[in-house]
Amino acid sequence: VMAELARASYETDVNKAINLALKATALAKNEKEKGIVAFCYGSMGHLLMRKGQEKRAAGYIDSAMRFAEQSDNPLYAGYAWLRKGWFHLNQNDNEMAMAAFITADKLLKGVSNRKSLSYRTLINHYAASIYAYGSDTLKQHKYALATLQLSKQGQFPDDVQMGCMSLAH
Repeated sequence: VMAELARASYETDVNKAINLALKATALAKNEKEKGIVAFCYGSMGHLLMRKGQEKRAAGYIDSAMRFAEQSDNPLYAGYAWLRKGWFHLNQNDNEMAMAAFITADKLLKGVSNRKSLSYRTLINHYAASIYAYGSDTLKQHKYALATLQLSKQGQFPDDVQMGCMSLAH
């Protein structure tokens, strides 16, 4: 919960969000399920990229992947792969990003809850953005439609807005 709060609060105070995520990571290391640690490391990687600390972010993303491999929870492992894809997307490495997004989506398809649908919405939004601006309009449309469909299933207002935005892009 603390890592989710950190993720949600980065826009108002990234330093506070990073401190929360660090505390969450320390607490998660005591948990048996290693996916919780993977989630925390993935969240830290996201926050550090937002702060412009790419090298530190890369280390946290790598750690997220190590713990995701030890996890029995596809939701947490899928989130780690989502963050790995997002990291590569921000480095303009679209092939690596898509490979990570496909892996994340496969993991998350086996989970039937709103969080999984939200993560899959985000994955498809990012995938649609890779193919936007004429590079492959058929793939862009395919991923944009998936974004909207998943967002409607999950029913989070921000995701539905993202789905509409992806389709309108």
